Amino acid sequence: MGADVRADGPARAAARGPKPTLALPAGFRLHEYRVDRVLGQGGFGITYLATDVHLNARVAIKEYLPAQIAFRTSERTVSPNASEHLRRYRSGLEAFLVEARTLASFRHPAIVRVARFFEANRTAYMVLEYERGESLKAWWARQGAGSASAHDAPPAAPAGGPAAEPALDPADAARETALLRRLAPLLDGLQVVHDAGFLHRDIKPDNIQVRRDGSWVLLDFGSARQALPAPGSGAEDVALTPGYAPIEQYLDDAQGAWTDVYALGATLYWMIAGRKPPTADERRHADPMRPAAVLGRGRWSPAVLAAVDWALRPRAADRPQSVADWRQALYAGHAGLLDLGEALRRAGPGAGETPVPPLRWRAGPRALWADLRRRAAPAHWSLGAKATAALLLAALLPMALTGLLHLRGSLDAVADGERRNLQLIARSTAGRLAQLVGDSQKLSRAIGTDPAFVEFLLQRAQRPRPAARPAEAGPGAEDAVEGPSAGLPTAAPAAEATTLAALRGKLGAIVATNPDLQLLMLMDRSGTAVVSSDPEVMGRNFAFREYFQAARAGREHVTGVVVGAVAGEAGVFFATPVRTPDAGVLGAVVLRLRASAIAGVLDEVRAGTPRQPWLIDADGVVLHHPDPQWRFRSLVPLAPAVLERIRADQRFRRDRIESLGLPALAEAVAGARVEAGGGGHLAFRSPRDGEPEVAGHAPVPGLPWTVVVSEPEAYFEAPVDRLATQLAAALLLVGVLAGLGAWLLARGLTRPVLALTRAAEALKRGDYAGATLTVRRHDELGRLARTFNVMIDVLRQREREGRAPAAEGGR
Repeated sequence: MGADVRADGPARAAARGPKPTLALPAGFRLHEYRVDRVLGQGGFGITYLATDVHLNARVAIKEYLPAQIAFRTSERTVSPNASEHLRRYRSGLEAFLVEARTLASFRHPAIVRVARFFEANRTAYMVLEYERGESLKAWWARQGAGSASAHDAPPAAPAGGPAAEPALDPADAARETALLRRLAPLLDGLQVVHDAGFLHRDIKPDNIQVRRDGSWVLLDFGSARQALPAPGSGAEDVALTPGYAPIEQYLDDAQGAWTDVYALGATLYWMIAGRKPPTADERRHADPMRPAAVLGRGRWSPAVLAAVDWALRPRAADRPQSVADWRQALYAGHAGLLDLGEALRRAGPGAGETPVPPLRWRAGPRALWADLRRRAAPAHWSLGAKATAALLLAALLPMALTGLLHLRGSLDAVADGERRNLQLIARSTAGRLAQLVGDSQKLSRAIGTDPAFVEFLLQRAQRPRPAARPAEAGPGAEDAVEGPSAGLPTAAPAAEATTLAALRGKLGAIVATNPDLQLLMLMDRSGTAVVSSDPEVMGRNFAFREYFQAARAGREHVTGVVVGAVAGEAGVFFATPVRTPDAGVLGAVVLRLRASAIAGVLDEVRAGTPRQPWLIDADGVVLHHPDPQWRFRSLVPLAPAVLERIRADQRFRRDRIESLGLPALAEAVAGARVEAGGGGHLAFRSPRDGEPEVAGHAPVPGLPWTVVVSEPEAYFEAPVDRLATQLAAALLLVGVLAGLGAWLLARGLTRPVLALTRAAEALKRGDYAGATLTVRRHDELGRLARTFNVMIDVLRQREREGRAPAAEGGR
């Protein structure tokens, strides 16, 4: 996406520099960075050479600015050039941030490094290391490498058999070796990308930078995405590079490492043949591509040519399925360039145990139990067991303590970050709801000040009319006063009928153009709907409704989610008073917003996650939840007065409001509405299964509602759980290795000690020959054994000297 982070490239790149109206001027400041000049411009952005004024270091800054759909305003901000491009612009901006996050997660010398990224000027910027060098395309052209041409055609096969493979010229062999040596780190970097679960999806000579030291670095991750998406998943389209993109990118089929391998093979094909392969779409049926084995014969080794052709197989299943598979084929004739670590295999010696005295199996249970207890006491452990236990404890205890501390810290950090994230999501969703409601309020006010509606109500107010039948309270009160008897004249003049039809048409047109609206109605001072976009509502009296009573008193009113008997659906009512020129109230304009519009905004927070959006009103009643059984239930038992008011208003069409039993959530929601800029996060247990959950909450600005976003703790703790599993596996592995090391150490210690013990026992028996040790060691135990042998010799000599006088006295 956008321009690459290249320096010292071809002069023509600077010659076709960006339009002055698009690029930021030299000297412009972006946080701590000062723009110096433009490095290049692509279809999706501009790359600048900049200076970190704090560190006095050169950096490259990539700015998202799709020239076809956006422009630079006079305030230096970026904006779509047409309203129909807004969604496309935002989608591209999200893709730009995905590229930044992707690159920031990699640390490899062959992957361009992102120092940071940020949003400013209504667009986004990516700060990258300033790579000095040129593109592989320009670098390869300077190498003067020959391409396949007529004079490079392979020799004809002799009669009776295939042509022998010609030997490579020493210069060609050296060029191939140097090329593969430079390519190896780039393959390692791409393997890092794949191991992280990402694909590049746009590898080509223009996206490989050759540094001044000759090393290669992979650029432009604008098309990167997570590997192996489901076919037809609807992932956002990216610009394909013909010749380098395989067929699965055209068809949106399953993509994987084989997708990037195809692009690498196409890049090497371009270097070998001097031209890129035909497009994958052209190769679907009758493949017009001449194999690399034909075009490069005599100039490149057969192993390299065969690996390139393998990578360029049209069917994904026929290609190498990983970078490692392709590397083995590509370097088959250059084994000296491979990393020997890939072939290493760990092996350990056979196990053994230090001999211990046997248990007395036949001495009876009590004697056997006594032997077992004696062996369990550390004082009676063998030297090998003690050494093993000491080494295991020394190896595992620090690692376990450190791991547990880090694991606990990671869990706390993840939990705190997720709680704050939920709070931010709740705050963002609350802002969107406020915007949705505010737009509806503006529409209601506009209709309430429309001269046609004001004049209509004014004429009706000045003309005597028959008395309306009083409305009834309670269920079905919306239907209590209907038809002409509800305040409409039984025989309206023709002019009034024409005006009424025009006003109904006007309201109907407004509702038809706004899918979020369910109905609009104009009420007179008695609460009778005299004009409505829904014919079934005409003539009904809603004087008992709280929203009309507020409007009749001259106040605007927004309800919670109300379930009406006429519409049969849940919705939110906005009532605006219609005033006379002298500020008297003639009636009210009532707008009904579909609850599905509000639910649509709330349900967007789920996005394939177990997050649950809640909408709670000022009384603590759940207005929206993904589980319908939780809707219109209170967080805590309601006060009798509140319950009676809800029952009388019949907003939920039910006589009982059951409680969910969530006092902590109720207290937090009430506090968020009281505090200025309220909102926060908390932990609670789900009423459904009692599992712990966390939630972020935020009040809806200007409305008596609160948005809550909750999710199970197990969801965000899953990565930490995997880390704990890895820690346990690491402890097990270290325990095995430490046990092996302890056994080797114990074996080295106990064998000389056992030999000394046997020698001492032989000495007690007077067997000096059996007490003499064979010493091959040169450590402390070896010196001890030699000293023991000297002692044996001294004792033997003294015994001989003592026997000599005794023998003479006997004679």
